[in-house]
Amino acid sequence: MSPLIVAAVVASGLATVTAPAKAAADDPASVKVSLVNVTSVRKTVQGWTPARFKAAKVAVAVPVKKVRNPGLPTGDASGIGKVKGKAPAVAGMPKTIGRIFFTRGGKDYTCAATSVMGPERDLVMTAGHCVYDVVGRAAVKSLVFVPGYNRGQAPYGVYAGKAGYVWNRFSKNGDFDFDVAFVSVYDGLKRDGDDWTDAGRLGDAVGGQGFTWDQKAAQVYTAFGYGSRQAPGYCAGPSTATKPLPRYGVNFQIGFPCKLSDGAIGGPLIIKYNATRRLGYVDGVVSLVVAADGKRYISSPYFGYWAYVLYTNAGGEVAE
Repeated sequence: MSPLIVAAVVASGLATVTAPAKAAADDPASVKVSLVNVTSVRKTVQGWTPARFKAAKVAVAVPVKKVRNPGLPTGDASGIGKVKGKAPAVAGMPKTIGRIFFTRGGKDYTCAATSVMGPERDLVMTAGHCVYDVVGRAAVKSLVFVPGYNRGQAPYGVYAGKAGYVWNRFSKNGDFDFDVAFVSVYDGLKRDGDDWTDAGRLGDAVGGQGFTWDQKAAQVYTAFGYGSRQAPGYCAGPSTATKPLPRYGVNFQIGFPCKLSDGAIGGPLIIKYNATRRLGYVDGVVSLVVAADGKRYISSPYFGYWAYVLYTNAGGEVAE
């Protein structure tokens, strides 16, 4: 099992944990894509008006015609078993939770996302298909992250995406067992009447959730995303194995029933969530919304060591 990486808050340092022996920073298995050029940051941010935010469609997963060389399962469905524990109380939404907005094929889309801990305080996590179009084989354009987004409002500013990081089994093969992305963002801008002011670094404004990997599959998760009225919400419950989905190359994902439905796509699955601090450890991301047994499930890839590699390549760091 990996160590849990402590969740960051605006004015705190990192706790000491033991890092894996293998260095991952130079691992070639992740793919970096550019999102917004530094010369167009202000133009990109100002182009996303409240009306445009509201009109964006949720970016549901679109599979390739044929998954290329689907990988082996990233977890063991039989290993989930009975989940112990109950869902934690949630009193208010974390400031880290928000939405990303972007264009794909000339149309505007949105996904849920969260700020995560990183030494540069500039990291966002979402689903891979919200950053890279596996059908068109290209990165999305004009991406921005809006923490605390609520019905068109951006209370903590708007942060343009600098670079996106996805796993090559997803970007090259279209395998949704690896449908995860991290995004580094530029310093934010905040609307002040008719003017825009500097919102500073993302992590300084809203903090960041912790990150972990290689945890047992039997967990009680708290997932955050958005409801049909564009307001943030959550669902929680014990993990269960979803059925293989060959169309998406999925051999094994973890899920549970969730009332948020498509609005949860891109949102985090968090373990050990602390309702007082509104922080926990990200151990999954909503990739798909699937139907089974008369219910709708949100579904996440299992975060193995590859997810840690992706995180560190994007600029995340384990404190030593």
